[in-house]
Amino acid sequence: AEELENFTAARCLVYVRCGVGHDDLGSLLAAEEAIAAKNVAFLHKCAGRIAEDFAACIRRLSSSGGGDDDADAPTREALRTALSTAERVRVEGGMGRARMFLLRACWRLHVPWLPEELCPTAHPPDFRMHYGGAAKSALLDALIRLGQHDVASLIVAGTANSDAFVPRDVAEWLAARGFQ
Repeated sequence: AEELENFTAARCLVYVRCGVGHDDLGSLLAAEEAIAAKNVAFLHKCAGRIAEDFAACIRRLSSSGGGDDDADAPTREALRTALSTAERVRVEGGMGRARMFLLRACWRLHVPWLPEELCPTAHPPDFRMHYGGAAKSALLDALIRLGQHDVASLIVAGTANSDAFVPRDVAEWLAARGFQ
């Protein structure tokens, strides 16, 4: 029930902005602040799940051909497919690109948008303009908590001044080769 409430809160901001039932600016801002706080908390929960899935996939990718009964084997079909593709990415472009591919695949499993896809100049300005940065920050924190410092360093070094977590050159390389 709590997850459904948080998911619903993420969608409500658009309706609150329409002013339905809000005659004064104070109550509108209070409603936006409450929804924004729930959305950021929900992003943090998702980032934790993303980082856990990513860490399991990286352990599997880094191992030398472990069997399908391996304890680190991803349980979701989408992650098994992404892991198979990441093995091709690693062969063609190296482990760094494979990590970024897997991270993006794990993100998409839990969140339907990438942080860089949000418009930081929402009009009228509201909390949506901060979600991309909050999502990236939550992901970095979750990765570091799970010991994925090398990936966090790749993200920070390659995406300065951006909400993206996949460096532009890596994203372009992946797109050019059809690794979506």
